[in-house]
Amino acid sequence: GGFMTGWLIGHHEFKDLWSAAAIWNAVLNMSYMVISSDIPDWIYACCLNKELVDFSSISAEDNKEFFLKSPISQVANVRTPSVFLVGDFDHRVPPHQSYYYYNCLKSMGVDCKLYDYPGSGHAILKSPEQFIDAHLNMTFWMDKYVMEPYRLN
Repeated sequence: GGFMTGWLIGHHEFKDLWSAAAIWNAVLNMSYMVISSDIPDWIYACCLNKELVDFSSISAEDNKEFFLKSPISQVANVRTPSVFLVGDFDHRVPPHQSYYYYNCLKSMGVDCKLYDYPGSGHAILKSPEQFIDAHLNMTFWMDKYVMEPYRLN
């Protein structure tokens, strides 16, 4: 979900297709993810198509490949209004990736908003209120950019 959204809104072939994006606890930087998550083997397999045998053997070339296959490598191309939904207690996908991507978009003048859910993990399920709030904020964002332009007044 979030990885592909981040990738597609920045990739030169697809970046102009989207009216809005919702990015929910996304993997946005594989270079960072491989050293800060409990699933470095997943990053290794996705980016290098290899099994991670020895974590200490990750090279500078590997790290470069991780970056090139990350949405953050395409962030300069993003023009799509984006909402970020972040559980700040996500151990699988560290929230710092969303904060950084959001700040990149903000500094480029891309309309974006970040909702931070304290104490929530990847699914934003600490409380029913947080879960509902996240879905409502995503819905309101999509309504603003996808539906509102087509409404008859």
